[in-house]
Amino acid sequence: MAAAALPTAPRTADGTTTTIDDDALGLHVDVHHSWLPAPDARRWWSECVEHVRWFRVKYKSARFKNDCETPCWTSFFGGDPQFVPFEPVPGWLQPLVAQVSSQCGGVPFNAMLVRLYFDGADEIAYHTDGRTFLGDTPTIASLSLGATAQFQMRRMTNVWPCGGDDGVDHSTARRDFGVSDGDLLVMRGDTQKHWHHRVPKARSRRPRININFRYIIPGSPDAERGQQTYYKYMIHGDSAMPPSSSPQAQGGLRDKTLAAPDRWRNDHTGPVAPSHSYADLLRRRGSLLSFVQSGSSGGSGAAAAETVGSASGGSSGDSSSLSTAASGERNEEAESQLRAILGAGPSDAELGALLRRCGWDVQRAVAAHFNDGVGAPPPSAGADGGGRGAEARPAQGTKRPTQTAGGQNKKGKQRSVLSMWGSK
Repeated sequence: MAAAALPTAPRTADGTTTTIDDDALGLHVDVHHSWLPAPDARRWWSECVEHVRWFRVKYKSARFKNDCETPCWTSFFGGDPQFVPFEPVPGWLQPLVAQVSSQCGGVPFNAMLVRLYFDGADEIAYHTDGRTFLGDTPTIASLSLGATAQFQMRRMTNVWPCGGDDGVDHSTARRDFGVSDGDLLVMRGDTQKHWHHRVPKARSRRPRININFRYIIPGSPDAERGQQTYYKYMIHGDSAMPPSSSPQAQGGLRDKTLAAPDRWRNDHTGPVAPSHSYADLLRRRGSLLSFVQSGSSGGSGAAAAETVGSASGGSSGDSSSLSTAASGERNEEAESQLRAILGAGPSDAELGALLRRCGWDVQRAVAAHFNDGVGAPPPSAGADGGGRGAEARPAQGTKRPTQTAGGQNKKGKQRSVLSMWGSK
C-alpha cells in the first residue's frame, strides 16, 4: 500500500526559506519563498510574455511507439555554442540567470528550459532531471512566475525509466510544495537519483511560467547529444530542422546556429516547428477578440454578456457596468477576470486604470491591452506541437469543449472567460 502524501509544505513568511536535507532519503530541496519581490516577479513575467516564443512539440515515442506532444508550452535557451542547435541566452534573460546563479552558490547555469502552463489542463508528468551531462549531483533551480502550482515529489527505488509506477517507493510519503509567484525551488545533491517530480493538472489554475536553470558540463562525453535532446523536446520535435532553418519561421533559432548542419540526424523529415507568442495563445484559447462572458448572477457591476468585434473594442456595457464606471467604484469581479486572462504582467493599478478607461468592460479591456500595449494578437502560427517520454501525453491532448462561432460550445451556451482561465 502506498504511503499517504504528507501535507503540502507550510508556506513560511515572505523572504524566508524552507529547507529539506534528508540524507537517508536522498532529498535535498530549498524553497526560497517570494525570492523575487512582487514588482520584480511582474517584471520578469512581462519580459517572458514579450520575448519568449512558445512551442508545442510533436514527436514519435521510441519507447511507446505512439505520437506524443508536450503537455505544456515550452522554449529553450543556451547550451554549448560549439554544438548545433544553439540559441544564446538572450540579453534580457542574462541578469536573471546571474541572480539565480548567485543564489545557488555560483553554479554557472548555461541551459534554460522555459515552460508555460497556460491553464489547468497543462502539466508535466513524473520524471527525473538527472542526466549524465549535468553531472553526478546537479543543482537544478526552478523559478515560478504567475499562478500558484503544486510541485509534487515521489521517492523512487529506480528513477529509470520515467513513467508509470515502475520503481516507486510506496513506503515513503510523497512531498508536496506549493510554489507561488516569485518562489525559487532548488533541488541539490543526489535528489535526482532518488526522486521524481511533477506539476499536475489543476482545475481553474491561471497561467504560470516556470524557468528551469541547469548546467550542461562542457566536455562531458554526451553533452552534444544532451543538448540536441533538449532542443528536440523543447523546440522542434520531429521537425526536419530547427525553426530558423526556414526564413518564414517566426521567432525561432537564429540563422547563425545553422553552421555544421551535418551534425543533425538525417532522419528528421517533418515540417518546421511552429512557434507562438503569448498573445497567440490567448487568442487561440477562445478567440481573444470574440470572448463572450456569461452574465454574472451576483451583484451589480457584472460585465455584460457581449462580444468584442475588433481589436479596438467598440462594444457597449450594460447599465450596471456603466453605472459602476460612472461612480468610480471598484469592480473587483472585473479585476479578477482581467487578471485571470492577462496573468501576472500588469500591476493592480494598471489593471484598474485599464478597466476604468473601458467602462469596467472586461472584453474591451482585453482588446485595449493588446491594441495599446503589445499590439493586436498576430495570426495563429499554426497547429499545436508536442513532448517526450514521461513528460509527454498523447497527441490528442486534453479534451475541451468544442467551440463554435461566437465563443459557444456545442450546447450553444456562451462560455465564460473564467471557465477558461479559472476563478479565484
